[in-house]
Amino acid sequence: MSTQTSFPSRDCPIVITFDESIWARESARLIQDSINGIVQRNGKCSVMLTGGKTAELLYREWRKLLDFQSLSGVNFYFGDERCVDEFSEASNYRMTMTTLFQNWVQSGCSVFRMMAEWENSDLAARHYETILPSVIDILLLGVGEDGHIASIFPGSSVFLNKDNSSVEPIVGSKSPFRRLTITPKVVNDAKNIFVLAPGGEKKRVLDEALKIQSDISRFPARMTLSGVWLMS
Repeated sequence: MSTQTSFPSRDCPIVITFDESIWARESARLIQDSINGIVQRNGKCSVMLTGGKTAELLYREWRKLLDFQSLSGVNFYFGDERCVDEFSEASNYRMTMTTLFQNWVQSGCSVFRMMAEWENSDLAARHYETILPSVIDILLLGVGEDGHIASIFPGSSVFLNKDNSSVEPIVGSKSPFRRLTITPKVVNDAKNIFVLAPGGEKKRVLDEALKIQSDISRFPARMTLSGVWLMS
């Protein structure tokens, strides 16, 4: 069973709540249906993936869907990455390839990883920026207790970005500290946002995001309030 509450304002998200036992499966189904619709209309779809334990739960269920297994025309990107090599336990790419894709990618799809292990993080950011499409069709984001999304933490240097870049190297507040992340520009331009937010603590985060009216740099999750929050 799920419940849905819609709000008319850009500052109020669509909230969809599933029972915890089926959250991953039903959230995956909803995301997949959205991808299917975009592919049917446009012949292709761009999806930006996220990392973390919540995403891992989702990916393990998502890979079981038959229409995911037969996907074509979808390019997958990453919203952030730790500055580690692709085989590291801390790598979002590694986690995704061993859960969602199980070390194989459908012949009609591509996965583009961030070269976060490069010594020159600025160069790695500029390289990934050339790979990204101008607009992401479906953006998946986790959300931290401090309101961070991707690796955009409260008070992040990306909020000082003046050159309209899409990817920046940052030093985060959680280990591994050196990271690459998308900037607010990518979040704001995304056509569809899904926030992976199961559990009671994420309800507090959403309440905080709705309550805070000041600069989004204090609570980056406010950038997602035009999206869909998948909760339990």
